[in-house]
Amino acid sequence: MAFEDAAAGKGGDLDVDHEATTAAPGSSSDDDTNAKATAGGIGPTATFRCVSCADEMNPSWRNSMEDAHETVAHFDGDPSTSFFAVYDGHGGRGTVDFVSSRLEEILAEEMRADNTSSIQERITRAYGLTDCLCKEASVLTSGATAVTCLLREQDGKVTIHAANIGDSRAVLARGGKAERLTYDHKAEDAAEQERVNAAGGFVLRNRVLGILAVSRSFGNQGMKDLVTAVPHVSETSVCPDCTFLILACDGVWDVFTDNDAVSFVTQAMETMAEADVAGALLRESLARGSTDNITVVIVFF
Repeated sequence: MAFEDAAAGKGGDLDVDHEATTAAPGSSSDDDTNAKATAGGIGPTATFRCVSCADEMNPSWRNSMEDAHETVAHFDGDPSTSFFAVYDGHGGRGTVDFVSSRLEEILAEEMRADNTSSIQERITRAYGLTDCLCKEASVLTSGATAVTCLLREQDGKVTIHAANIGDSRAVLARGGKAERLTYDHKAEDAAEQERVNAAGGFVLRNRVLGILAVSRSFGNQGMKDLVTAVPHVSETSVCPDCTFLILACDGVWDVFTDNDAVSFVTQAMETMAEADVAGALLRESLARGSTDNITVVIVFF
């Protein structure tokens, strides 16, 4: 979560006007079965073999669940394209609920309507339009970070189009090593501090205006001039030595380095079904002392 907690990481979320959702550690709370993964795995498709996903409120530290995720096997009905996303809300569920219900749809519209722009440009527009519509829907005070990966197969080759705002992250395992596909937009980052300062803001105690620990997000409309929804976007080819892709919120990355996470998943694959590995990574994050909501999606190639 990006907002500074009121007391020891508990009960400090703003504008919480929803009923908290809970799930057993290592399970998913999704109930949409329309080409989307729930607890366990789906696959194979043209772009992946199996997907494992898991989420946890972490009630020892959090009194609400503000994460969401999507795993769409056939994006916009296309069997050669898949879509995966993890959203990490803060200040209530308003923004994360809006984004998780609209970004996929808006990206699909961008992909259908325009074949002259690059995929990166269309993803960037989808992020920006989703953020604008969120404001029009009067979802103003909450926010959400995001990491999305659009996988496309063409002529037998799969390409990952990764995008993110905030500190939700995508990490590819290539040859047993971690390759980060996203960029952590944190207020402590020197380049982000320069951008915030140039926009007329400031960073205090490694927080934008002394409030927000991330420097880019959906929502947070009162700080929009400083906290943009312009994503970092990358394009990566899946090669034979690429084994899996991890998408996760900072509840994982606060206690795992990229290479630690890749090593853990690689070892877990030797002792359990791939569909169960996300749950194992989640439970290990809890064991290492994560104090946040936790959401993990692992795509196996």
